[in-house]
Amino acid sequence: YHGHGNQTSGAFTANWTWRNGGGPACLRLRTLLTAKEWNAVPSGVKFTDALYWKLKTWIEKNYRDRLLPKDLVDPDFFREVREAMRALDSILLYV
Repeated sequence: YHGHGNQTSGAFTANWTWRNGGGPACLRLRTLLTAKEWNAVPSGVKFTDALYWKLKTWIEKNYRDRLLPKDLVDPDFFREVREAMRALDSILLYV
């Protein structure tokens, strides 16, 4: 925990961070790990130059520059998102 007063029984609400103008980036958790714990972290989620380039390529291929309400009911959009997520899984889970 980060010393905020809204902690109860091992959990905390994130409302304070959103009210302060934060977003998902401010919710990053930093945890000290032993060498053994660090070695148990899957290599695919450890941020390296190689992972950076893979993610950058994935973003450039899969992120749209706009999303319209009609896209949300388009079966092709559903397939596009599913394929993008499978590709992302293969980057993060199987490296």
